[in-house]
Amino acid sequence: MKRTGLWGDTVAVVGMLAYCAAVRPEVHADDASDRTDAIAAIDRNLRDIADAIAELPRASSDAPVWRSVSIADEVARNVDRLRAIKGDDSAASRIVDYYPGYLEHFRKTAVALSKLKVSAV
Repeated sequence: MKRTGLWGDTVAVVGMLAYCAAVRPEVHADDASDRTDAIAAIDRNLRDIADAIAELPRASSDAPVWRSVSIADEVARNVDRLRAIKGDDSAASRIVDYYPGYLEHFRKTAVALSKLKVSAV
């Protein structure tokens, strides 16, 4: 499937984050409950980011972009929380290892997307 421009990149990053959160296996360890809670918070954050970005075509400003960036900051805090309790859980380790890079790419894309939205309004 061909992506188109920054909108396609943003959708791809959000989709990639959501996919990574969805394919994690059940966790079993001393901190399993805390890991489950942290991962559930990340899942909620990702849905909120997707909802904010979905509002952008109808929005009269770039506010949904900055709302999604704010939520991405919350994802980063939850990833940091997960880092402290990941133990030997491979799914938690993947999130801790990869999400910071995904979030950085998302932030850069969001800045460019904001500029496009402002210039189109």
